[in-house]
Amino acid sequence: MKFKKRFIVCFVWLLCSLHVVIAQSNADDVVQIIDSIKILKNKPAQRLAYVTTIDHLYIELYAPELYTYVKKEFDAADKITDLTIKYDLFHLMEAIYYALSDYEKAAPIAYDLLKIAQQTENPKHFYYAYSSIAADEAGLGNNYKEIEFLLLAHPYASYHIAVAAKSNIELSSAFMAINDYDKAKKYILAGIEKALESEDSYHIIYAYAVMADYCYETDQYQEALAYVKKVDSIATVNTHLYDSRDILETSLVAGSIYIEKEQFDIAENYLQKALTFTTKANDLDSKAQTLEILSELEETKGNYAKSLTYFKEAFALKDSVFSDEARKELNRLKVTYELKKKDAEIVIAQTNEEFSKKQTWYLLGIGITLIAILLLSLLYSRSKLKASKIASELTNKENKLNQIEIENLALEVQLKNKELADLFLHQYEKAQLLTNVIDNIDRSNDALKENLQEQLNKSEDWTNFKLHFDKVHEGFFQKLNTIASNLTTKDIRYCAYIRMNLTSKEIAIMLGISHRTVQGIRGRVRKKLGLESSEDLVLYLMNL
Repeated sequence: MKFKKRFIVCFVWLLCSLHVVIAQSNADDVVQIIDSIKILKNKPAQRLAYVTTIDHLYIELYAPELYTYVKKEFDAADKITDLTIKYDLFHLMEAIYYALSDYEKAAPIAYDLLKIAQQTENPKHFYYAYSSIAADEAGLGNNYKEIEFLLLAHPYASYHIAVAAKSNIELSSAFMAINDYDKAKKYILAGIEKALESEDSYHIIYAYAVMADYCYETDQYQEALAYVKKVDSIATVNTHLYDSRDILETSLVAGSIYIEKEQFDIAENYLQKALTFTTKANDLDSKAQTLEILSELEETKGNYAKSLTYFKEAFALKDSVFSDEARKELNRLKVTYELKKKDAEIVIAQTNEEFSKKQTWYLLGIGITLIAILLLSLLYSRSKLKASKIASELTNKENKLNQIEIENLALEVQLKNKELADLFLHQYEKAQLLTNVIDNIDRSNDALKENLQEQLNKSEDWTNFKLHFDKVHEGFFQKLNTIASNLTTKDIRYCAYIRMNLTSKEIAIMLGISHRTVQGIRGRVRKKLGLESSEDLVLYLMNL
């Protein structure tokens, strides 16, 4: 009977695996995956086995469609006794939340993956648990945590050559995020070597995409385009990879480079491809980034109306993403505060009630006997000790409430950041439009040009901006003045825009000057601040 039962389970597993291969081998793969799940509606064990074999590539592409079916199995995970199946299910659920950019839900599941891996002691499980935690920490903005867990995952990646490639590539990308390009280069070269050795198209295209990004970040444009072409070549042959995120990343890199090279038609082709992907994947952040680059392209081509349309669409997307996140965070803080407040009120009420009852018994005991009085004294001492303990607990509760208030203050800082961003975007849009008008006015109309230039450099605009900036970056201007009191107003504005991480082009528009003049200001500011040639001005101002 045991052999027969084991045979049936194996047969079902093979059948489900066969369904996965068939379902994932043509253009209607996600439809066939869902149909296969529905066929197993009344066979929970077989359905679970099938769901856990879904390829993670399809999770990345079809997370919204597959969410309901994986979530249903995940909600019943406490009944699963097979640790391997349980691990695979948790890994799928984490991957779906990650693909949906819901990192707050993905991260706890990733940490649960690590707990399961500690039970299975499987190197593969350890690797994917650590790398999943790293990815979610990166999504939450914790770049150094990401590197910490990627380094923990790295030794376990040796179990498979393709996974070793993936580990090196992810480490390279993480080090690039903190501008450590020496370590980034070391890991990406190792990643390319391992990917080619594995002959795995997915990891080869991933490695080339990160290498293209590395070359772009280090101003090696020709090398970057060479890797973009390698990615395009592989994607043309392996059409199932054509919609991967790597195509998006290389398309953005290529679009930006071709704009610099003034090959606008090629640039637009790449950027439109990126826009199509971001729209399909509902990736709002990447879509906003793509629209910004398209806006820059249209402006360079002289299509100012179209440029403004792209810019406004990008701004609306960014504002939507920020507002949604701020609203969620504010609601979470409010709920947490109310819960903590209710807990404190319950504890206080219980304490008062207990004390009142005990006091009544003490008064009754006084009228009985001397022995009762002795007993009352003893009980009173114990009650006093308990009251002290309760008072201590109340103090802890108050401290926690104070912590909530601190978190609310942190949210206020976020909102101030948004106010500064909104003000900057308003002034930037105004400066951009005025610059375009000035550039297109006939030379004979100097009086109008001067009038518009005055509008562009309006002192009250800078005063208003400086007021909001100082709320977010308190003391920045005072520190600048202490270090170099001979900085001009334009020098100080340049430093503030660098602190906001603006590009040279954006700074030129805000100051109403040419890109070359911006470089001149940069050199003058470095000299006034007394920086050595090896010191990075941007890093210096960021740390001020």
